[in-house]
Amino acid sequence: MANIEHLTTLIKSLSKSEKRYFRWSYPWQSGDKVYGDLYDMLEKGNHSSQSIKIKLKQAYPDAVLEPACKHLYKMLMRSLRNYEAEKSVENKLINLLGDVRILFNKGIFELCFSEIEKAKNMAYRHEKFGYYLLFARLELQYLTSLEFPNTDETTLLEKQEKINDLLYHELFINRHASLYELLTYRYHKQGNVRSETESALLYDLLLEESQVSSTKKYSSFESDKLHLHFQSTYFLMSGSPEHSLQIFRELNDLFLKNKSLWADSPVYYVYLLHGILTDLHLIEEHENMPFFLEELQQVQPNANSLLILKQHLVYFHQLGFLTAQGKFNDALATAREYEKQFMSKTVMVPPNTLAAMYFRLAVVYFSIKDYTKSLQLVNTILNTSGSFISSQLYVLGRLLHLLIHLELRNEDYLHYEIKSVERKLKKSKKLFTLEKITLQFLKKWLSMPDRNKALQYYAGALAELEENNYENQLLRQFPFRRWVQGHLQKTPFLEVGLKQNTSTKKMSVPQV
Repeated sequence: MANIEHLTTLIKSLSKSEKRYFRWSYPWQSGDKVYGDLYDMLEKGNHSSQSIKIKLKQAYPDAVLEPACKHLYKMLMRSLRNYEAEKSVENKLINLLGDVRILFNKGIFELCFSEIEKAKNMAYRHEKFGYYLLFARLELQYLTSLEFPNTDETTLLEKQEKINDLLYHELFINRHASLYELLTYRYHKQGNVRSETESALLYDLLLEESQVSSTKKYSSFESDKLHLHFQSTYFLMSGSPEHSLQIFRELNDLFLKNKSLWADSPVYYVYLLHGILTDLHLIEEHENMPFFLEELQQVQPNANSLLILKQHLVYFHQLGFLTAQGKFNDALATAREYEKQFMSKTVMVPPNTLAAMYFRLAVVYFSIKDYTKSLQLVNTILNTSGSFISSQLYVLGRLLHLLIHLELRNEDYLHYEIKSVERKLKKSKKLFTLEKITLQFLKKWLSMPDRNKALQYYAGALAELEENNYENQLLRQFPFRRWVQGHLQKTPFLEVGLKQNTSTKKMSVPQV
């Protein structure tokens, strides 16, 4: 049941037009004033739950908060459903389903079957096969109830066969979707493969996906999209962003050829462009990034939440593009613009997506030696619930956290923190080579009188990792080698980045 916290989140997420529509839909009557006052206080957002209870009790001694919250929630949800009613094919089909049932119950059978046919055509045209099956089964149910008016046996068999064909295709899509969901779960939770064991488990998924694909009898946008999405994500996880990008380009062509099938739900295209930009960044084809950034900016969101996500991703990739080009002044300006737009207010962005942006911001501030600000951002990541961010992002956050304290010369704290990180990574079985050599370097840094030797050890160990297919992907997430070389050469971090901008791997960040 909705409480004040749920209502507060819901009301804060409303766009200006949604708020206007809600007030227009439900002008407060004298008997409803309690709901209006409750809405006004929650919208302002400057009252605690306790103060709201007190104020409502003073204004309406007989009112009980729990039913008031429940009623306001129902009013808000009904208003949002009506507001979205004609904005998508699915909403139109849901409304038609209600209309069809009303028409049948009122005995207006001719119009009822006409609306069913209209809904079936719409569902089939837009590849909403689940809705097609719903209307088709409802049609047969009504025909049976009316003893099959104007229906011969051939027509009945054709309707049943169509249902069977689409049921099979829906089952195929569901099997394919299950594999893709499992793959993306591993991607978001674990990141790129880091060992032979993880690689073998990933390859097993690829074989299973291939077997499922071989059973396909009917092509559709959804089935083709799932296959290409699976392939692109697999190659990205297995350390082949070049192949991933190639598949993403095929996927982009598929989307552009079938725009009518996703135009009312462009979130899928937003994530597709995000994937393309991520791969371009990883393989250092930065000259192609502005084109796809522009494509991302041109996407027309169908909801305020998607608008916020799109703007967030635009900043995310702009920041990556600028840092990769060594344009740190522009990157800093972009970072501050993002903070002004997003960090000063509550935004509806997935926690891992937000944490990845915080890591990228932390890298920018680390690069300009604003270690206090970088530490603040990293702490925000590390304080995020572990279930909401990827283990790879968490590990990178812990490593950057250690390097920040090294720069701040908090050596007493480093002694404790190194042990803590090592213990946690061992326990979670995430102590891979990059983590081991970084912790070993930090131990040498603290124990060796000649710290240049510790830096030389770290630089050499990192250079060897470039040849490791499992580890070199993670090296692209943070400029470890550039940082070490800056210390060895007694050169500012930014200058090292500019000298190496055209010859070495650029800086990247964890995947969102």
